[in-house]
Amino acid sequence: MTTHIRAVTNSRTLRQSNGGWLRPAPTLAALTLTSALLVGCTSSGEASGEQSATSAGLRSDQATSQSVANVSDRSMTVEEAVAQNHDYWTVDEDVRAAQQPQTITLKDTGAAISSSSSGVSIEPGAVTITAAGTYTVTGTYQGQLVVDAGDDAQVTLVFDGVTIDNTEGPAVLLTSADGVEVQLAAGSQNSISDAATYAEDADEDAALFSHVDLNITGEGSLEVTGNGSDGIASKDDLVITGGSLTVTAADDGLRGKDALVITGGDVDVTSIGDGLKTTNEDEADRGYFLISDGNVTVQAGDDGLDVISDALFSGGTVTVTGSVEGVEAQNILVGGGILDVTSSDDGLNATVGSTTTEETADAATDTQTDTADAATAARGAGQTGGQMGGASMGDDGSNLVLYGGTVTIDAQGDGIDSNGNLTISGGEVTVFGTSSGGDGAFDANGTFTLSGGDVLALSAGQMEQTPSVVEQAFVSTTASGSETVTITANNAALRDTATPRAFGYVFYSSPDLAEGDVVTVSTGSSSVEATATLEGGAMGMGGPGQMGGQGQMGGQGQMGEPPSGTMPEGGEPPTGEPPAGGPGGGTPEQMGGTSDQT
Repeated sequence: MTTHIRAVTNSRTLRQSNGGWLRPAPTLAALTLTSALLVGCTSSGEASGEQSATSAGLRSDQATSQSVANVSDRSMTVEEAVAQNHDYWTVDEDVRAAQQPQTITLKDTGAAISSSSSGVSIEPGAVTITAAGTYTVTGTYQGQLVVDAGDDAQVTLVFDGVTIDNTEGPAVLLTSADGVEVQLAAGSQNSISDAATYAEDADEDAALFSHVDLNITGEGSLEVTGNGSDGIASKDDLVITGGSLTVTAADDGLRGKDALVITGGDVDVTSIGDGLKTTNEDEADRGYFLISDGNVTVQAGDDGLDVISDALFSGGTVTVTGSVEGVEAQNILVGGGILDVTSSDDGLNATVGSTTTEETADAATDTQTDTADAATAARGAGQTGGQMGGASMGDDGSNLVLYGGTVTIDAQGDGIDSNGNLTISGGEVTVFGTSSGGDGAFDANGTFTLSGGDVLALSAGQMEQTPSVVEQAFVSTTASGSETVTITANNAALRDTATPRAFGYVFYSSPDLAEGDVVTVSTGSSSVEATATLEGGAMGMGGPGQMGGQGQMGGQGQMGEPPSGTMPEGGEPPTGEPPAGGPGGGTPEQMGGTSDQT
């Protein structure tokens, strides 16, 4: 297994926020993984255009107050999590309607203003908007479009056939305003591109860079080329409510400091760094991602989504076609929509990270020393298994909750990994895990709860974890295949799924299963029968034909005596050849104990 660590610049204390997530004081700096590329508001929320959970396109019957369920029951919804975070900015339509429209016609080296407005100034290489208003911008320009209108100004830019290329920095720079709306006029095609390089300490380093809240909307298209670094970046909120955006970036595609929110539109991101990212490490109710509608496609050289706090999915479609980590956040909630992730490492990874201050570094060193001593003592006592549950990395307070929608994971690391709690209570979940061993379909350092959902996971079978709290029957069994798997119970086919690669282990759970049901797992070349169980908590390989429940190996945190009892019903060894490194090909050290890595 691969250990994922986020470096934290100072100590972080877990605290309870409004009775909900146990969220540490965020001062997080993401540890960057290098990879080649695979191809200002007023005090009143209403007055300043702050958006509530109810008006964000989420179901109003689920929007709640700040008083939410305690994190210990892991029943929080996306809407409840949104209520804990700060309200993101949207344009005040009444203010916009009262503004006198202005027109800016760009030229190759300058601009012609259609009125004598004092709200626009022209200097060599820059056209600057200095007053609130609505400005329709057309034409081609070699230079920079700037909004510097003052902290109380609301500015709307209507792009209607705009091409801006700036070889000296950002093509569009928003320096001061209450907030800026970029409207893409219906049917229009627009493009912006920036400098090829930036200084290492450059503060403004994106093709469209904003120091203020930014909302992109409309029915046209915008092509963004971040030649030197990021595509679109905001130091406040970045909100996309419409339009068709194509972003290519030398580093991150879309970056919102306080929030990155998508409630509509089509977004296509290709980036060498992270695809979508939030960065606020200093305020507990910021640094979140939310999608409630729209379509997002990401091809990333690093993480598909790298989120400081909460990654929230209530609708829309997110497709990560390539990444290192698919989605990484402190808390991940999926309550609706479609999430399809392909990753070279973990598909979904909920993690708080570890601290790097002197005090916390010493504590981590002590823990590692104790872990090594415990493992040595266990080996001296004749216990087997290379991984010891009692020496596992602890529950870090993160949460990964799947309760709705459709989730498909194709991962070469852990499929679904939480350094804290993992809860599956609804939706349709499909995990294609690693075929080489060392990782598993599911990995949770805290409590792994299964209470609902239609859940299928295929993996190598060397490091598999079953739920520790089980409210819905499941089967987990050795079964080798490489093309399809069919799950049948009570004379009904429950799943028939094609797989992208070889597997040696199958996990399945459904509301249609009851404890004691005999389930047939067919892989094309062979069939295995297993009995549905409500017993879980196993890690590693179990008895022939069944993993977890009956025939599981070892107790919590260690492997010692062989499993007691008789072979489970349907426990004949599976036929067919397992994949390389799969079941039967591993050593005892590869096959047991609770993992201490994620």
